[in-house]
Amino acid sequence: AEQEAKAKADKEAADKASQEKADQEKAKQAAKAKADKEAADKAAQEQADKEAADKAAQEKADQEKAAQESKAADQEKAAQAAKEKADKEAADKAAQEKADQEKAAQAAKEKADKEAADKAAQEKADQEKAAQAAKEKADKEAADKAAQ
Repeated sequence: AEQEAKAKADKEAADKASQEKADQEKAKQAAKAKADKEAADKAAQEQADKEAADKAAQEKADQEKAAQESKAADQEKAAQAAKEKADKEAADKAAQEKADQEKAAQAAKEKADKEAADKAAQEKADQEKAAQAAKEKADKEAADKAAQ
C-alpha cells in the first residue's frame, strides 16, 4: 500500500510538472504571438503614416503647381492686355497724324486756289484797265483828229 501511495504521488508530481511545463510553453507562445501582432500593427501604422505624409506632400506640390500655372496665366493675360493697349495707341496716333496731314493738305490746296483766283482777278482787272486806257487813247486821238 505504501508503495502504491508513493507511486501515485510520484505520478501526480510528474503530471503536475508536465502540466506546468505545458502552461509555460503556452504562455510563452501567447507572449510571442502578442509581440508579433504588436510589431505588425506598428509596421502597418508606420506605413499608413508614410502614405498620409506622401499624400500631403503630393497635394502641396499640386497646389503649388496650380498656383504657379495660374500666376503664369495672369502674367500672360496682363502682357496681352498691355500689347493690345500699345497697338491701339499706335493705331490712334497714326490715324491722328493722317487726319492732321489731310487737314494741312486741304489748307494748302485752299490757299493755292485762293492765290490763283486772286491772281486771275488781278490779271482781269489789269486787262480791263489796259483796255479802258487804250479805248480812252483811241477816243482822244479820234477827237483830236476831228478837231484837226
